[in-house]
Amino acid sequence: MNASLDRIVQVGVIPIIRAPSVESALRISEVLIQAGIPIIEVTFTVPDALKVIRQLRGAFPELLIGAGTVVEGAAARHAIDAGAEFLVSVVAPPEVIAVGRQTSIPVIPGAFTPSEIMAALTLGVEVVKLFPASVGGPGYLRALQEPLPSLRAIPTGGVDSANVHEWFVKSGRKFNF
Repeated sequence: MNASLDRIVQVGVIPIIRAPSVESALRISEVLIQAGIPIIEVTFTVPDALKVIRQLRGAFPELLIGAGTVVEGAAARHAIDAGAEFLVSVVAPPEVIAVGRQTSIPVIPGAFTPSEIMAALTLGVEVVKLFPASVGGPGYLRALQEPLPSLRAIPTGGVDSANVHEWFVKSGRKFNF
């Protein structure tokens, strides 16, 4: 497994930064860093997300920074150039996965159905983002892992402080990896 994925597994959580401005995204990131969270995903829904990634990379060189909502190859390249060490997408764009493979940067594509998951795995990814996780809940992830025991999935969309424990317990796997 890639060093970035190893760190994600070790930490067990990827806080997702969605904010209305660069300043808000940086403030939220700094609070997470002060709380001891060494991983942050900055989504491309943040205005000027690349600036946020660059500033975080410059200020916090040890921080594992990912770019989220990456759906095009050009965006993937820009994110990597800005300092992203992993890429996340809501879907499984082949060109984003190809950029990840060319640069040895892990891509965590979104998938929900068994067919979408298998299509992503066939493209060579190691981990998928189970999205939207709230639709199926922890039982759905457990059901997917029965016929696909080696599936490593990160539930996203609907996982919050009120139900995170249920996700860990009902999925039957620490950190859902």
